[in-house]
Amino acid sequence: MLNAVKIAEFSAHARAELASLANDNQPPAKAERLHRLMEIVLDPSPSPPDIIRPDRPLTDAELRAIRSLIAYDANEFGVFEHLITLAVEITFDIADLTDLRAAQFDAVMRYLVGLLEGGQP
Repeated sequence: MLNAVKIAEFSAHARAELASLANDNQPPAKAERLHRLMEIVLDPSPSPPDIIRPDRPLTDAELRAIRSLIAYDANEFGVFEHLITLAVEITFDIADLTDLRAAQFDAVMRYLVGLLEGGQP
């Protein structure tokens, strides 16, 4: 029952956001992304097909998230991003960030956050 309430709430908020985008003359790309989000959340299929495959390559969004955290870490440490990228590549034994697999995404994010916390990643 809780899920049904959340779905109704999500749907109402998403429709309101769409109306707001239309009223504010926002670029069509924003509405398209919101429509895609609505499809993902409201689709009755049990799970998105690629998300559950741990051996799949990272999505563009996942790579952007990792690269954003690398940039943030580099800024906080006062070093070039390349140095933090190399640290990730060495730690996860990969030639390039694009070699990461979905199963490694959470570990990479924890590693990068751990670097900032000064503890064991």
